[in-house]
Amino acid sequence: MAVWHVLGNELVSTAAFMGSAAEFDAVAAGGALTLPSGRALSKADLALGVTSGDDEPYGMLGDDATAQPRTDFVAIGLNRPLTIQIRHVYTGKYPRAGLLGFDKKKDLAVVSALKDYAVFAAASRAVNFLKSDVGQHANISGPTALEEGTSIVAYQPAVTSDSLTVTIEAAFDNFPKAFTDQIGGAFASAAGVPIFLPWAGYLMTASAVTKLAGGLADALFDGRPAFSFTETLAFNVPGSDIPKADFRILCSNTFDPQGLKFDPKRGLVDTETKAPYSGDEPYVVLSLDGAEREKLAAFAPTLASAAVLQRFFDMRDGAQASVGTVVEGLKLLSDSKYRADADALAIQIAKLPAGDPQHATLKARHVALVKNIASDTLKPAALT
Repeated sequence: MAVWHVLGNELVSTAAFMGSAAEFDAVAAGGALTLPSGRALSKADLALGVTSGDDEPYGMLGDDATAQPRTDFVAIGLNRPLTIQIRHVYTGKYPRAGLLGFDKKKDLAVVSALKDYAVFAAASRAVNFLKSDVGQHANISGPTALEEGTSIVAYQPAVTSDSLTVTIEAAFDNFPKAFTDQIGGAFASAAGVPIFLPWAGYLMTASAVTKLAGGLADALFDGRPAFSFTETLAFNVPGSDIPKADFRILCSNTFDPQGLKFDPKRGLVDTETKAPYSGDEPYVVLSLDGAEREKLAAFAPTLASAAVLQRFFDMRDGAQASVGTVVEGLKLLSDSKYRADADALAIQIAKLPAGDPQHATLKARHVALVKNIASDTLKPAALT
């Protein structure tokens, strides 16, 4: 698998992207930077949102100074908020046509998974959205206003894990109406987070868990997805590049990005003709951003709950049970874990000699741990 980053609206490798911070700082001071297309970036372009440094991530660069302004990314990093969002899916040569050339269009389920070892080593899969009658070379930007689902893959109020691993999968099938109806009903109570799949045949939202009838979810659990991409975000792993807030394109190693640029509304487009990419290689565009999102506060405890609830349910087909009490209990368990870590860190900080350079770093981590505690009752007092 390969990952390409969006620098301005041009595609660059991870090495080139991570190595550009110093060059951007030089541009801000009046220097120049040549982008992969040969275009020279000047200080005037920075007004369009291209920034760098420890506290300012790279933004979007328009085609010229009259480009429509776009919202800048907020920096990400250890102890900071993180939102991972699906911004675009391109199906490429999928779905495969049948032996006789029929069934060229199928239903598409976009599924994600996040592995985070901070609390439960959770890696539960989740359905982000379903699309009907999707053909080859289709461009999808997520669920429309009239469709159920969410493009949010993950949200953390403050990253405390050394590393996160995110996977995006695409599964094609002719899903039964009973399955799509149950998915739609589940999204109605999903509180803005995906529908988690804690175990084969189960759906879980922030307030309920449902066991699907018969083999309705077989296509999501049996066999392999049409395509699958995995990205690791190493926030505190020695020798690894620290992730920056940006758009990033996940694709296969055989994908050739030459002659393409990124349009947030249309995906990858030809640099000269402006026509959308129409090749056979599928790709997924993710965005990483550090803005706080209070409306997504239910994400972390729901993910943690999905990872362990499979031990407690033995339900008959089609049944639904309230999991509010269990989720609240797991929230307290999660809060207790973060509170214990915060208290241990506070003791460590108190033992530091005056003026120790570790004080600021450890205090920032203490603030991050407290941000992950949902219950005000369990939050410790701020360190002085």
